[in-house]
Amino acid sequence: MRLIVRFFIPCLCFLSFQIVYAQDYFFSQFYNTPLMTNAANTGRIKEDFRIGLINRRQWLLNNALSFNTLGFSGDVNFRKKILGADMVGLGVVVVSDQQSDVFGRQVAILSTGWHRHLDDQKRHYLSLGLQVGYSQISANAGGLQFLSAYDRVSNDFSGPSEDVSGLTPSRQVLLHSGFFYDFSVNKKLEVFAGFNAFNLVQPDYSVLGAERLPMRTHMQAGFTYYLSNQVFVTPQMFWARQSASNNMLLGANLGYIPGLDRRLLTLYAGFWYRMADAAIVYGGLKYKNIQLGLSYDFTVSSLNQVRVVPETKAGIVGAFEISLLFHGFLGRAVPSEQTIPCQIF
Repeated sequence: MRLIVRFFIPCLCFLSFQIVYAQDYFFSQFYNTPLMTNAANTGRIKEDFRIGLINRRQWLLNNALSFNTLGFSGDVNFRKKILGADMVGLGVVVVSDQQSDVFGRQVAILSTGWHRHLDDQKRHYLSLGLQVGYSQISANAGGLQFLSAYDRVSNDFSGPSEDVSGLTPSRQVLLHSGFFYDFSVNKKLEVFAGFNAFNLVQPDYSVLGAERLPMRTHMQAGFTYYLSNQVFVTPQMFWARQSASNNMLLGANLGYIPGLDRRLLTLYAGFWYRMADAAIVYGGLKYKNIQLGLSYDFTVSSLNQVRVVPETKAGIVGAFEISLLFHGFLGRAVPSEQTIPCQIF
């Protein structure tokens, strides 16, 4: 087993390109990355604007493999009657996804949202979204290791390697679209569901040859229920599918409002399970318009076997995520008259 794992880790630096970049970046705190989860979330806020940051650091293995994903998003809404909407939103998304010093991906996206109440009581709320973006994938030829260069006798990559003289950055045009639906059942209960399709044009992505980036779909459903004036819970199901890969997250976040003013301070705690992969714990707080979230993925799959390798046993197989959200108002002359459902995370 040790020989297999020792062989697997360096090989992963090359092979994971097919896994990571054939599958887009993914955040366990999907509920704190609204524009990266569903285009329909653009401008879907009670405030005037929102700014978000998130960083995911995964597989911090000594002298081996690590992933570092940094994301930024910002959106603003306009209470304008455009194409029958009650409100429209505009936003941007920027993501940098780095695998060790071998592969890197940079993404920039423009995002739009269309939002409308479907009834006079403003209990049903529909949001539609569209995103257009640009992506570039690059590789460091000096960091690549190919299976053909592996020497079983010396257990290293000292053999003849592949010709990478034609290695060039890969650029893609991205197109994503989605919808989100809210239903306010009563003052205590709100249910919601959403769907988003990524990579609708399925662009070429490989720096080593013609490979198409498969379409990715997100499905999300859940509800927010107030157990009391100070305690609420938000269970959710989140499912992501891309090619043969499936990621299903089940869990819930619990919110506690210690004071009488829910706009001042809210504390969060949550537990999530990604099927056959990881158990995730989450904690956070919201103070006025600033929300901070921390989570850790405990790997429960067979990937934990990399710990038996001496070079990596001091490393971390799981993943840290830290997120920051800021909501604010623009001091518009005419205050908002819209009632915007927004599940509380």
